[in-house]
Amino acid sequence: MRGNFSLPINSGQFMEEFMINLRKITEENFIDAFNLKLAPEQERFVSHPVRSLAQAYVYREQCQPFGIYEGDTIGRLCYGDL
Repeated sequence: MRGNFSLPINSGQFMEEFMINLRKITEENFIDAFNLKLAPEQERFVSHPVRSLAQAYVYREQCQPFGIYEGDTIGRLCYGDL
């Protein structure tokens, strides 16, 4: 997977459409990912963003972190074989 791409999303109940963008986490935008906060109910399921980015750096040959954007950063994901 190379570069950035956009995906239209239908939010379901309200039938409102919006566009999300997946952007590689780079030197230019990693602070956005560092500043993400987990909701308390997410903490047992999802690693802290700083830990995830550190793992992505260590295993950079095997995975690529992405920021999920809809205007401002709203999330993150990591794609790869870890």
